[in-house]
Amino acid sequence: MRVGWIGLGIMGSRMAANLRRAGHELVVQNRTRGVADRWAAEHGGEVVGSPNEVAADVVVTMLVDGAQVEHALLGPEGAARNAGDDTLFVDMSTIGPEAARAIGERVPRFVDAPVTGSSPKAQDGTLTIMAGGERADVEQAWPLFEAMGALVVHAGPLGHGQQIKVINNALAAANTKALAEALVVG
Repeated sequence: MRVGWIGLGIMGSRMAANLRRAGHELVVQNRTRGVADRWAAEHGGEVVGSPNEVAADVVVTMLVDGAQVEHALLGPEGAARNAGDDTLFVDMSTIGPEAARAIGERVPRFVDAPVTGSSPKAQDGTLTIMAGGERADVEQAWPLFEAMGALVVHAGPLGHGQQIKVINNALAAANTKALAEALVVG
């Protein structure tokens, strides 16, 4: 499958590398062109200079926040501006359910699929992926998810992947606080 990838940071670079190892053709874009050039030199793939040059069957974003995802997809040089109606957009960032739904209202085919796990899990393809969106869209992205994750869940409609991620983060914070309190008592 031809995959566009926007965002080659700590997590994104490792996740995209897993897609290459799984045999997918990648066209990549990163805010810092040199990062994309180095990634492509190591893993293969085509590098483009702006999001609107990322032409693919599926375009994945892995960015810092909702504002960056919105800009990458819908900004003046956004990937969705020149894409066909059949292009599937998958955001794997943690942007919150409201941002995912707002972007999804403006992009014809959009899946929110945030991940849990740190860079080692991104490296070895054992992330947990929580996808929200139309069943057919999630199923189209499923082979990509399987190349990057050990556990993939279709959480429900658009925004539900982000909702599960928020719940996961809240539980992780509560557990961390409980552990810190236990250490103090101990």
